[in-house]
Amino acid sequence: MFRMSNPEAQMRRPHRLLETMHEMQEEEPSLKAELVRENASLHEQLRSSKSSLSKTEIRATTPSPQNPKATTPAFPPQSGSQAGHDGQVSDISSHAGHDYTPSIDAPGVSTGTAADSFQVTPTTLNIDHIGRRKINDCFVLFFAHYEVFIPGLFDPSISPEQYYERSPFLFWCIVATGARRFADDPTLFQRVVSQVLQIALRALFSYSNPVPTIQAVLILCLWPVPTNTMFRDSSHMLAGVAMQLAVQNGLHIFGREQDYSRQNIDAANSEVTLRFRLWIHCVVTFQSMNLVGGFPCWTTSELNNLESDLLLERTLPPSLLYRYRLHKVQTDAIQAITQSTQLLEPNCGPPLNSLIDIFDAQVKALVPSSNVGIDALVQKCTRLGIRAFHFFSAPDTARTAGLVQLYALCCSVLDMLHDLDIADDFALYSTQWVHRMLMMASHSILKITRSELRAHVDVEHGESAYFKAIMFAKKRSAENNDLDSRSAIILTQLWASDSVFCKRDGTLIGDRLRMRSRLFASVMFDTFWHWRATFGNWKANPYKADDDEAETFTEGQQPATHWVSPSVFIEHSPQPGVSTTPSARNASTLPGPVLDFDTLNAFPDWEWAAEVPLVDGIDFAAMSQFPGVEVD
Repeated sequence: MFRMSNPEAQMRRPHRLLETMHEMQEEEPSLKAELVRENASLHEQLRSSKSSLSKTEIRATTPSPQNPKATTPAFPPQSGSQAGHDGQVSDISSHAGHDYTPSIDAPGVSTGTAADSFQVTPTTLNIDHIGRRKINDCFVLFFAHYEVFIPGLFDPSISPEQYYERSPFLFWCIVATGARRFADDPTLFQRVVSQVLQIALRALFSYSNPVPTIQAVLILCLWPVPTNTMFRDSSHMLAGVAMQLAVQNGLHIFGREQDYSRQNIDAANSEVTLRFRLWIHCVVTFQSMNLVGGFPCWTTSELNNLESDLLLERTLPPSLLYRYRLHKVQTDAIQAITQSTQLLEPNCGPPLNSLIDIFDAQVKALVPSSNVGIDALVQKCTRLGIRAFHFFSAPDTARTAGLVQLYALCCSVLDMLHDLDIADDFALYSTQWVHRMLMMASHSILKITRSELRAHVDVEHGESAYFKAIMFAKKRSAENNDLDSRSAIILTQLWASDSVFCKRDGTLIGDRLRMRSRLFASVMFDTFWHWRATFGNWKANPYKADDDEAETFTEGQQPATHWVSPSVFIEHSPQPGVSTTPSARNASTLPGPVLDFDTLNAFPDWEWAAEVPLVDGIDFAAMSQFPGVEVD
């Protein structure tokens, strides 16, 4: 190979060095530009990282079911007599000067800035800032007034500290429920309940510690977060998740929890009993809430043998056992009725009235084992739910007799609620299920008194009971413009109106039922649609036949709402480019003052199926032994 001599190599080296320097100078501008872009990108990533870190630090003050000690200050033991009075002001108030939108839209609380109205910053629950004395008082209120509705599930001898160690979610649910009527601090309920749902979602999807999580959901279903529309009620969603969580952990099979766990379980007898009681509460509470909401309930494997009956009597407290048996009869009745008749058709068949009498007799045969007023109330409400199916049957003498019995039963339910409230302030602590049954009784009385059946009933007694229901709903209201306060307004408006359930020729048709897919709750939701058509300023009721009922108001004339407080009206300004013709599908085109209710979302959609498959094993021959039913 040709080799360059040393002198030639030495002469070429400076030339190569100069060429390299020229190339670096030419590449320098592009390299600088690339470095600038990379530097800007790193700065952007750093800013995003800081923002994410600050959000994480804020969220860290909320209890986490996976690691409560790492995310929430522990509930340390009290030291000294002043410990219970320290930190009475929550750190939530420290955010009052900032603008933010709470993640939970609580009724009565504006979604504007904190400067405009009271606001609650999400994810800032802190035990010390709320105060131990207040927390202890909330626990006392819970066990004094609320625990009676869920017997055998909570131990009053366990301290709040122990409940917190067991589950922060359960702890805060008890505090929120006790704070509903906490007179010493009327702001405490709003401060706590506005964040409970956020904790609930994390607890439900953590797949750990399921028993206290399900206990907490039971509380939220019986005393849910106040809302101003049924559409936004989260209790049905929570109940469905909790029910599946219970099945996933084997609560539906007594003593077989090991079959549903990857870890070795050495459960004590007391815990096995607690799990079984919890399952019974899940069945009764979640399915009952579905029924009063007009939704079908799907039952799992039932306990139908002698061994199971002995197990129920041995493990359940008498009150819970009685309510479970009532619930079992009601679900059997609904399954038999939906299987044997065509509820969606106006003429659903002659067996309906007979089936109602059979199952109503079964409920009456179940006598409460104690003098607990709640058990007697549950029995009457169970009968009401069965008797309400008389509205579905074709007009005949059996239907007339059944509706007369239903009317007397509804008056009895409302009278009992009034008496319980007079004795123990029952309205303040009653469950959402009680509220829905109160509405069922009130709407049934209204429909019967606005029909030709009014000649067969005591109208004055019904009116008195109806007014008691209005007062009960007003008293039960926990927040401004919640479902209870709005129910009181709806009941008042319906009773004062002469046009509801009235044809043009003056014929009363209140006993007619057009909405038929929501089981016995169809009676209630059918009436709600009449209210919406009349007082929601709607010109069209989707369940009203053409030219059937009298017009509630003429063109240019507003509904008769002069006796309603002016505070519930707002003025709608016309929108540019929008038709001013009133439309049932476009609430923005409605003229004049209308009720400040979200008429499009006040009630949920109506498309739930009512058909429930009949479970084999119902002995109709055995039912025939029950005697006829007499009017109360």
